[in-house]
Amino acid sequence: MPSLTLLESFAATARLGSFAAAARRLGVSPSAIGKAIQRLEEELGMTLFRRSTRRLELTEEGRGLLAGLGPALEALEEAVSAARDRTARIEGPLVLTVPLVGYHLVNAQLGPFLERHPGVTMDIRFSDAMVDLIAEGVDLGVRSGPLRDSSLTSRRFGGFRHGLFASPDYLARRGVPEMATLDAHDRIAFRFGTTGRLQAWLAADGTPLRLSPPRLSVTAIEGARTAAQAGMGVAWLPDFILGRDLAEGRLVQVLAEEACESGEFFLVWPATRAMPRRLRALIDHLVAPL
Repeated sequence: MPSLTLLESFAATARLGSFAAAARRLGVSPSAIGKAIQRLEEELGMTLFRRSTRRLELTEEGRGLLAGLGPALEALEEAVSAARDRTARIEGPLVLTVPLVGYHLVNAQLGPFLERHPGVTMDIRFSDAMVDLIAEGVDLGVRSGPLRDSSLTSRRFGGFRHGLFASPDYLARRGVPEMATLDAHDRIAFRFGTTGRLQAWLAADGTPLRLSPPRLSVTAIEGARTAAQAGMGVAWLPDFILGRDLAEGRLVQVLAEEACESGEFFLVWPATRAMPRRLRALIDHLVAPL
């Protein structure tokens, strides 16, 4: 008896007409669908599709299998849907991994989610390390930059910009920096704790600025932010942590057009077909417009 996975792959492909469409429906890759169809044909000893460069067409055997299989799969889907309706309450544990400064991104949104779903518990692990979500049992991560791990699924969470910021007190004492004079200013740089390297400061065209070693380096963005607030120099900071600082005048952006960098945050999670309702609800909540 072929497995349910193989039969589902066949039925989705037959109804939708392509491996790609079936893959989107079932949440897997087109190659996985192709392999499932090939295995099913081998197990049954028959050809189910005639393949061409433009389309898939069911064979006589394939049409017969779909005719018999369709009602059974529909009955199974109805049974599963009824079971989900009986357990519609969103509850259970969620484990998140978030960058160290990520509380600026998620904390304000997590409160309303937990209030709406009192049966959910949450373990938030703040770390700049590239955590292996599957190995560490993490449900959802927040990462910047493009997704490189094919075992994960991603969804855009939001954008941000890096720029140069200083306190009004520092600017009154030292003057507003220009590109030609930036190297002469006291500078506060972020040093990556995992590599020991300094974060690059970039011109608007993406070219790294050639600067002498900074007067102060820190291994926490919050340290750079508070040092800039204290008038210790010019810092390269992401705008998403500076809302109140800018609104209340504790920090001012300088060289906004000449020195800046754009980036994006993504929500990432293990690519599995059976996503827990609580995880789906959290992802939808986080990406919903405020």
